[in-house]
Amino acid sequence: MTPYKIFNCGNVIYFIDLKYQNRGFGTEALKELLAFMKEKYGARYFTTTYIWGNEQAKRVYMKAGFIETDVVDEDGIHEVNMFIEL
Repeated sequence: MTPYKIFNCGNVIYFIDLKYQNRGFGTEALKELLAFMKEKYGARYFTTTYIWGNEQAKRVYMKAGFIETDVVDEDGIHEVNMFIEL
């Protein structure tokens, strides 16, 4: 985690290697990450984004409990913002 103390937030980046995708590992890893961040750092919520049309990413986030909040269009790229309260 990269903390930003001013805003009491941080960034987390993770990925699942192609050979392990579509097996539920991404969803489980995300759920574990959320639980860890809540327990270790007292995180209360998380936000994430995915590019419109990336159904695989959407599925992982929805299974973990995220909800879509809005869509931002920048230079023709539709980015979907998502939120979860822990």
